[in-house]
Amino acid sequence: GGANVMIDGGEYDGAKAYKDSKVCNMLTMREMHKRWHDSKGVTFGSLYPGCVAETNLFREKRAWFRWLFPRFQKYVTKG
Repeated sequence: GGANVMIDGGEYDGAKAYKDSKVCNMLTMREMHKRWHDSKGVTFGSLYPGCVAETNLFREKRAWFRWLFPRFQKYVTKG
């Protein structure tokens, strides 16, 4: 089925879906700022939350990656 198809027609990829959603958030904020900042005085912005490695975001990936990635991210971010 079509329930798990990406917007570009490809198969569902959780990591890409997450990244695409962040890009869409940024584009929405840019457009809202462009349309209403000067006329309404409202400032719009968006923030990237960083990598949240300990979620089900990578549940479709191989087990070794799901084990290693959170540990790697904690090392990289010093978290």
